[in-house]
Amino acid sequence: EKLPDVSERDSVIAQAVLNSSNEQTVERVLDVIDKISEARVREALTNWFLFFRSQRLIGEKNLTEAKKLASKIDALDQRAYLYSQIAEVSLKHGEDQSEARQILNEVADAASKAPKTVVTARVVLALAYLYAQIDKNRGIEELTNAVRLINSIEKPDFSQNYVMMKIEGKYIGVYGGFY
Repeated sequence: EKLPDVSERDSVIAQAVLNSSNEQTVERVLDVIDKISEARVREALTNWFLFFRSQRLIGEKNLTEAKKLASKIDALDQRAYLYSQIAEVSLKHGEDQSEARQILNEVADAASKAPKTVVTARVVLALAYLYAQIDKNRGIEELTNAVRLINSIEKPDFSQNYVMMKIEGKYIGVYGGFY
């Protein structure tokens, strides 16, 4: 924090966040991210951290906490993706169908507000599949929405099964993604 060069300080703080252990509390990491001066880097790093921490929590079946973190992600297509993952795990583990339906409704809401991207289209396709398991009519409705969304995307490319994420600033360039 005492580095005189702001860009260098931001870079070191970003590296500290990216290398933070899972034992660090979410609040602590978010407090550290708030010390970054460049707003674009701060926002991207916050989304990155929340996305990957939420994904880890989904893997650990801590769906309540994963959903709480996912709801804070500004990138709506990423939020919708995480919600769909939460709903899928919830349905696989025989969670209450009303809770699963509520999560699916949140996925649908997030997807409807998300930009028209391949990620969003994949989320809506997953939503159709998941709804079909508990409500076939709603599954067909979401499949119709997915087709409409795909048709509205200019040159959709579904050949890639990897979505890139990036954090870029003056001295910061971090790239990653998810399948």
